[in-house]
Amino acid sequence: MNFIRKIKRLLESIKILYYDTNEDSIGSIGQNVTIEYPIKCNRPHNLIIEDNVVIRSGAVIILHTGRLIIRKNTMIAQHLTVVSGNHTTHPPINQWQYDAILDSSKDQEQDVIINEDVWIGVNVTLLCGVNIGRGAIIGAGSVVTKSIPPYTIAVGNPCKVIKYKYNLEEIISREKTLYNEKERLSLEKIQDIFNQQKQKR
Repeated sequence: MNFIRKIKRLLESIKILYYDTNEDSIGSIGQNVTIEYPIKCNRPHNLIIEDNVVIRSGAVIILHTGRLIIRKNTMIAQHLTVVSGNHTTHPPINQWQYDAILDSSKDQEQDVIINEDVWIGVNVTLLCGVNIGRGAIIGAGSVVTKSIPPYTIAVGNPCKVIKYKYNLEEIISREKTLYNEKERLSLEKIQDIFNQQKQKR
């Protein structure tokens, strides 16, 4: 049984490395989407792309039950890596980490979400369950392990917010200009973003 699991894992790894995703295999794709090939995704039916999205070449997207959701008006630079799952970091005392990873029964899977108006720099990695807030910028080479608030600039490994793109009044104005009333962030939500960042400093 353990041998069969190893073979399945090996075949999945090969599929991830050599699977070249085409637009017909993607779960949902909007209008005016540009994908520069190669892009590799082992489960393209779990890939959701909205309108006006650009994905530059070299993306590797590793999904199992989790999805990658890319909202509208988003730009993604070369060599994005997305991993929707995470192996257990606390295997049973009597089990090797190697066996726990092969077993996969304690793996975690969560959607990775890139919201509207996001710019992701080159060589960025997004890990299990992260949510990139609308209007955010993720700097080149960043490894994102936790969700990033809207309208912030975040960089590093692990990725952390370093500043806001706009002040409070500018964000309110931008929301009114670019989004209809139902889509806008509430004033309370915008203020909450600023308050949370102040508390972290």
